[in-house]
Amino acid sequence: MKTNKDKFKEEYHKIMDDYLENYDKIDLVKVVWKDANTISGSASYQDIKERGLLRAETIGYLVYEDEESIAICGFFFPDRNLSIVDPQSITTFRDVHVIPKSWIQSIVSLKIDFEESKKLKERYLWLEKGGAE
Repeated sequence: MKTNKDKFKEEYHKIMDDYLENYDKIDLVKVVWKDANTISGSASYQDIKERGLLRAETIGYLVYEDEESIAICGFFFPDRNLSIVDPQSITTFRDVHVIPKSWIQSIVSLKIDFEESKKLKERYLWLEKGGAE
């Protein structure tokens, strides 16, 4: 008889299998952008001039874009009816940055080695089933 833990593991692996098959449809990007800078306490004109805006670098999955902004996130959690081609089917995003396009200096698409990711997943599953090192 299967325990709740076994059922959860089965369900989890099914979702992750579906997820990995579609994983390469979302771009991993590095965004360099300018952000607001807060100077606490008093500041001279020279302080303001020298400190200026902050230079931010954010790496994440590009999950939304419109005329004014982009949204990238660090994590996303697919639902049971996963379709990464349709971002509306992903139920939860975590660590989301919505960045105005006018603040962006550059966007670089990062290469993801999907074959290596699949190999790591297969190795993990093999070890989980009691495979020897």
